[in-house]
Order: sequence, then C-alpha cells, then structure tokens
Amino acid sequence: MTIGYSEITFQNVKLNLRSVTKRKVPGTVKQKIGGRLIKHTIPARSVYDWEITARGVLFDTGTYAATTSRNILESLNDKEPHYYTDGMHQGSYIIESLDWNDNGNNPLHFEFSIKLLEFNQVS
Repeated sequence: MTIGYSEITFQNVKLNLRSVTKRKVPGTVKQKIGGRLIKHTIPARSVYDWEITARGVLFDTGTYAATTSRNILESLNDKEPHYYTDGMHQGSYIIESLDWNDNGNNPLHFEFSIKLLEFNQVS
C-alpha cells in the first residue's frame, strides 16, 4: 500500500500531510493574551473562518534540515498570524494547536498533528 502525501506550506516550512480536514467555522475576533489565543464570538456576525486540521510528517534528507524545520514550526506556534498556502487556500493563519506524535528518536522524520485557524478580523 502506498501512502500519498499532500504538501502545504506554512511560513516557508513544507509539511507532508497524510490527512487533512478543512471546514468553515463561525468567524471570531482573535486576541493573544499571555501566549494564549482568545476567540471572541460576535452575535450576528456573518463571517466565517477556515479551520484546517492535519496529520502528517515533517521530513528531510538531512538531520540538521529536518530538526531546523521542526524548530521553525515550533517557533511559529506563537498565536500570531503567519502565511499559509495549500493551492486552494492562502492567507494568514494561526497555529491553534501543534502536537508531535513521535518520541524524537528519528531526526529525519517527525510525525505531527496541527490545527490552523484563519486569521480573519473582518467584521
């Protein structure tokens, strides 16, 4: 069985995805307080945000490159908007959650799950 990958780019870090779910969720106004993302719901707001949940693998041909990409992705988990593109969606997205599903023993191959939320502050 061959497992295919889709590739997305989040602030110049290429992520190889095994699965991805994209859905529209009611739009919120986002605020960063103390390193946490706070989402404020505004009644009767007709704006929607894209929420993208994905599982995949971050890998590279060299230990240094893969570890560097992992560190860059970790630094982007700062609840600030960053550029994202996957061929259909592009724009500013915030990492809502980032989890590493590996033990870190293979420096060429890091499994992860990530949830991205569109940064849409339009009223």
